[in-house]
Amino acid sequence: MISSFMLMALMFPIMAAPAAPIDVKAEADARLDEVLRKWAKASDAVHESHFTIRASEQDMTTDVVSTSSIEVFVRKPDLMRLDYKDKKGVPSWVIYKDRTFHLLESADKIDRSYPLSDGFGFPEHPERYPDDFLSSIGGGFLEQSSWLAFGLPVHDLKSRFDLRLSKEDDNYLYIEIKLRKKTERMDFTRMQVVLNRKTYQIRRLWKESPSSMQTTYDYERPKEDSVEHARV
Repeated sequence: MISSFMLMALMFPIMAAPAAPIDVKAEADARLDEVLRKWAKASDAVHESHFTIRASEQDMTTDVVSTSSIEVFVRKPDLMRLDYKDKKGVPSWVIYKDRTFHLLESADKIDRSYPLSDGFGFPEHPERYPDDFLSSIGGGFLEQSSWLAFGLPVHDLKSRFDLRLSKEDDNYLYIEIKLRKKTERMDFTRMQVVLNRKTYQIRRLWKESPSSMQTTYDYERPKEDSVEHARV
C-alpha cells in the first residue's frame, strides 16, 4: 500500500502553490521613488554650475518655430543668472541675487526688480511661498526660470504633480509630469523630463502649454559640470 502511494507521488508531483499576482502599479511606484531619490541626491550635490540651454518653441496651430539660447550661471542657493538670446541675437536677462529678481530686456528697455522677503522660501522651499505667489503668472514665470537654472524641486514634485516613469533605456530616464491642481497657474499642462542615467542631471525638458505651444529645452553641459560626485 505504501509503495503504491510512493509510486503515485513520483508519477504526480505535488503541485506548487500558485504565485502571487504581480502588483504592476506597486513596482512602478517603487521604481519611480528610487529614480526620484537618486535625482534629488544628484541635484543636491551640485552647488555651482554653468551650462547652456538650446530652446525651441513650436506653435502647434501654425507650425511656426522660434529658437533661442540661454546661458545659465548658478550658485546655490542665492545666485542665478539666465542670459537669453533670441534667434537674432537680441539679449535679455533674468537675474536672482540678494533675494531680488531682476528682469532686463534690451529691445524694449525693460528693467524691473522684484524683492523677496527674508521669510520667502525661494527657490528651495515652495511650501513657504506666499499663498498668492504661484497663483499669479509672474510667480509661475519666476519659479519656472528657477527650474531651468537650479533644477526642478525634486523633493516636492510628488506632492504637487502627477508623475510617471514612462520609459528608461541604457542612457536616459523619462519622467512625465502633469498638473494636479487646475488652480495652479503654471505655463504647462504636461512636461517630460529626460535624465542622464549616469549622473541624474537633466538632459532635456519638454513642455506643452494650454496655448498650443510646445517647448523643448536641450541642456548642453561642459564635461567638468558632470562631476563625479553627482554619480549615484
